[in-house]
Amino acid sequence: MALLVNLESITQKIIDNAAATKTITNVQAGLKTGDVNKIKGHAGELQAMTRSLTAMLPK
Repeated sequence: MALLVNLESITQKIIDNAAATKTITNVQAGLKTGDVNKIKGHAGELQAMTRSLTAMLPK
């Protein structure tokens, strides 16, 4: 049962990060065009995604 609860938690975190697709797309565009302001504008969102994805990893 604990495995299912853990799996549901991970699935929810993935769903929550699905909204980050726009952020990733914008950062990629900024990297391709050299637009530093576009990248800087998403720094906080990228840090939040990193923390969320890192939290999913087994300890």
